[in-house]
Amino acid sequence: EIMARKGLVTDELATPAGVVNHQIILLERMMKDLAEVVRFGAGKLSLSKTRFDLGAEIEKIAAVVLSEANKKQHVVSVLVPPVPVPVVADRQRVHQIVFNLLHNAIKYTPPGGSIWLRCTVEIDHAVIRVEDTGIGIDPSLLPVIFELFTQENPQHSEGGFGVGLSLVRDLVHAHGGFVDVRCDGKGHGSEFSVRLPLNPGDDA
Repeated sequence: EIMARKGLVTDELATPAGVVNHQIILLERMMKDLAEVVRFGAGKLSLSKTRFDLGAEIEKIAAVVLSEANKKQHVVSVLVPPVPVPVVADRQRVHQIVFNLLHNAIKYTPPGGSIWLRCTVEIDHAVIRVEDTGIGIDPSLLPVIFELFTQENPQHSEGGFGVGLSLVRDLVHAHGGFVDVRCDGKGHGSEFSVRLPLNPGDDA
């Protein structure tokens, strides 16, 4: 960044400088995720709950990752109910949950693939589903996919080291919800489902 400000980034250095910048952004995000996991494990993860419309928030989150998806020519479909889905939750933590699932879907879906982000209400839970036409998950990994540092093929993880899904599980559990995954095998995509209590009678 200092080199760029001083005009020292030549054509020859533009590509490696861009790589360094990209890796720093990834590193910052991974360290923040890891810190959150540690806080949860130490019982120090705090939630600041408010009442908000989950459907509206999901549309905002999808807009944030749209440019990333466009780079891989993904078709992203966002489906939310026509009426508000009121939840009492930590808005920032919900953003982390959905962002991590969307980021993974984009990362592991080949160019030209499709990703669906859905929000529905099922009895007393708000349900968030992220489905993709990606590379899928090996059946042997499904029982441990939410464990810390779980990776099927680390050399193809694009800089990740298996923290994102563990953080998703911890944040969902902190809200009194649960998360699961469905996959029909390698090459058949995957679907992650998050269920959060509606808690319509709780005070924020």
